[in-house]
Amino acid sequence: SAPPVPGPGGPAPRQRGSTRQAGPRRPAAPPAPALPRAQAVPHPPAAPRNMEAAGPLPTTPEGWKADGNAKFADGDYHAAIACYTSAIELAPSTPALFSNRSAAYAKLEQYDKAKLDAAMCIELDPKWAKGWWRRGTAQLENGEYKAAVKTFEEGLEYCPTDKNLVDGKRNALKYAAAADSVVGDTYGDFDIDAPSSRRPDTPETTPANPESDPTAQHVALNMDDKQPAEDTAPWPAEPPEEIERIQNAKNYYDVLHASRDASDAVLKKNYYALARVLHPDKCQLPNAENAMTEVTLAYDMLSNPQKKARYDQFVDDDDAEDQTYAEWDLKKQQESVPWFVKQLHKYRGLQLLIVIPLLLLLLPLFLVLLVFWLVLYLPYVLVLSCCFPEKYEVFKMQQDKEKARFEEMEQDARTQHL
Repeated sequence: SAPPVPGPGGPAPRQRGSTRQAGPRRPAAPPAPALPRAQAVPHPPAAPRNMEAAGPLPTTPEGWKADGNAKFADGDYHAAIACYTSAIELAPSTPALFSNRSAAYAKLEQYDKAKLDAAMCIELDPKWAKGWWRRGTAQLENGEYKAAVKTFEEGLEYCPTDKNLVDGKRNALKYAAAADSVVGDTYGDFDIDAPSSRRPDTPETTPANPESDPTAQHVALNMDDKQPAEDTAPWPAEPPEEIERIQNAKNYYDVLHASRDASDAVLKKNYYALARVLHPDKCQLPNAENAMTEVTLAYDMLSNPQKKARYDQFVDDDDAEDQTYAEWDLKKQQESVPWFVKQLHKYRGLQLLIVIPLLLLLLPLFLVLLVFWLVLYLPYVLVLSCCFPEKYEVFKMQQDKEKARFEEMEQDARTQHL
C-alpha cells in the first residue's frame, strides 16, 4: 500500500537521493475560532494620521473640530480633513464643519471638493456669508472668475453688508477683466492674441468709403457728443495715451469713452476694445492694471440699470464736481437721515438725557426676562431632558449648531479667513 501523506505540520517528504533523516512530527496549531456575525467589531471613525499615538480619540463633534483646527493651523491639511470628516459623521447638519473642510481642501488645491463642501454649507444655511465666501474663493483660485462673480453677487443678496463678499466681488471683477475666457464669454468672442482694434493712421490702410469700414462705424458710435464731428482719430489709442486718458477721466462715461445715452451694446464694445489694449498680458506699462480695474468698475456700474440711474444723479449734480461718487453717495445718505437723529449726533449731552431714561425703562424688561429664564426656561430644559430624551437631543443639537456658528465667527476674527 502507498505510504501516508504527511499532514501540514509533519516533515516534508524525502526527495530521491537525499540522505536527510526525518525528524519527529510536530503537532499542528489549532485553528482560530471564527468570530460570529453578531459580534463583528464596528469600524471607528476615520482618524487622522498619527492621532492614535497622541492620545484618545475625541467622541464629540466639538472635539473633532478642535483637533481639525489645530491640524489646520499646523499646516497638516490631510489630518485636518480627516478630523472634519469624523465631526461631520457625528453632526452632519453643522455648516461650520463643511466650511472648515472646504478651507482645508482649498489649501491642498482640491478646488472641486472645496466647492462641493461650500455648496453644502450654503444649502444648510444660505444666510451665512461664510459659505458663499468659501465657494467664491475656491472658484477664484481655480480660475473660474465669471462663476466667482456670480457667487459673490448671490451671497450679497443674502448678506449685503458683508465686507468679505464685497472684497471678493471686487477681486473677481478685477481678475475677470484680465482673463481671456471670461471676457470672451461675457462680452463676445474675445481672443487676446488677436490683433488690436486700433487702425494705423496711414493712407494705405484708410478705406476710401468710411461708411463701409466696420471699425470706422464702431469709432463713430463711441464718440462723445461733445467731440466735434470732424475728429476722426482712431480709437482706442496707444496704451500710454489710454492710460493717461482714463486717469484724467471725470466720470465713468469718459472712462469707457461713451456718451450718456450710449446703449448697452456700445458699452460692451468699448469695454471689449479697452480690454484688448490694457490686458495685463499685453500691456506691461505702469498703471495699466489700475486703468483696467477702473474700466471694469465703470462697466459694472453703467451696465446695471439701478446703479446707472443713481450714478446719473451724481453726474447731473453741479455741487459734486469736486467729489468722488463714493463721497457724494455717502453725503446723500447722510442727508436722508431724519433731523432728530442729526441733533442726537450733534449734542452729546442730549444723547445722555435720552439714553438714561431709556435704560430706566428697559430695566423692568430685563428683570422680566431674567424671571422668565429662571422660572420657565430652566424647568423646561430639566423636564425635557428627563421625560422626553428624544426631543431634548433635537433641542441640544440646535443649541450646538448655534454655538458652532458663534465659534466660527470668533475663529474668523482671529485668523482672518485662513
